[in-house]
Amino acid sequence: MLIEFRIKNYRCFKDEQVLSLNASSDQTLSDNIIITPVSTKMKLLRSVVIYGPNASGKTKILEAFKFLRDFVRESANRKPDDPIDTQPFLLDPTSANMPSTFEITFIQDGIRYQYGLSVDRKRVWTEYLYASPKGRTVPYFQRAWNKDTHKEEYYFGPSLKGQNEKISTLTRENALFLSVAATFKHPMLSAVYQWFSGVLLELDPLLTTNLFINTLDESHHQGIRDLLRYADLGIWDYRMKDPALPDNKPQMVGERIEVLHQAQDKTVVAFPLSSESNGTRHILYLSQLVLTALEKGDILIVDEMDASMHPLLVRAIVEMFHNPAVNKNNAQLIFNTHDTTLLDNSLFRRDQIWFTEKDQNGATHLYSLLDYSPRKGESLAKGYLQGRYGAIPFLGDVFSLFKGDGSYES
Repeated sequence: MLIEFRIKNYRCFKDEQVLSLNASSDQTLSDNIIITPVSTKMKLLRSVVIYGPNASGKTKILEAFKFLRDFVRESANRKPDDPIDTQPFLLDPTSANMPSTFEITFIQDGIRYQYGLSVDRKRVWTEYLYASPKGRTVPYFQRAWNKDTHKEEYYFGPSLKGQNEKISTLTRENALFLSVAATFKHPMLSAVYQWFSGVLLELDPLLTTNLFINTLDESHHQGIRDLLRYADLGIWDYRMKDPALPDNKPQMVGERIEVLHQAQDKTVVAFPLSSESNGTRHILYLSQLVLTALEKGDILIVDEMDASMHPLLVRAIVEMFHNPAVNKNNAQLIFNTHDTTLLDNSLFRRDQIWFTEKDQNGATHLYSLLDYSPRKGESLAKGYLQGRYGAIPFLGDVFSLFKGDGSYES
């Protein structure tokens, strides 16, 4: 379960921004919160939704998650000269020369962990991990690059058992100690590494056909079929046509899945998935991720979940995560959207609704609806569109762009 995510000096984020899934003292919608195994006093949110104008940083938050997840999972396999795919905030000369920092706090196997790092394109400057196995926070390891000696400095807490010193000597400057430790099956750090494998992302709906084929799990076939029928797409089922299709024909990958429609005479007619709309493809792949997250208790992160999807279907997916009888393993959902019909007091608590907004210097700020005090029963959608909570574009008078005769004013 995710507790908190912090980012600083990464792309459009200059100062530290925090996305928290800690539940507030709000007493509404109790099904939307999780009582954690760490403490009955710690309550986490089953979902958060992020709103904001275009280019305000909504997607960049999710991309920051992806960067951290992928860097943890893959950095041990990097070549010595491989650059790190990060970028600082470039609109400030000081920030442009500083590393990007990330910190994530989460629960794995009943233990609370706090993991952080700072990196630039060349090296890992700092990396650390703290754990609270018995309610008391202890350091597992700390790592820092000493600019004076040009050497890595490590500290290992007495609680961290394993071949720590040996693994540190094998960790390159552009790789994470946590990642390398996992490749050596470190007895205590492998579980931490595995947590990142439970972060599922859907950040590019246009790639969903390929992704669906690569992650297709037949154990979810019935569930995906039922969701497709529920979505009222006219689709009765789906099937793999030719799973042995050679990899050297990527242009035909959309032909490998057929969707089955029921004709008027009750016969079934097969169409290649490539002939279906982007929305249908998106729903097909997203169904797989939703079912996987709910089954395993994973974290599902979706960019523009409303893309080509009807608002009622998006709402139904959110309600699946909020329903304890369906979401038995405490999966969490994080997504952004422009769909204001979801800004509903009957669907989200105030602490579940977040906004992004850029300041005059081009830096993104992330904040919660808790920063405001909407009246009980107030229409959140109306309040948002009227600008009460910020995070909306200032469009001006669009008609001023045109001349009196209707031609464009250059």
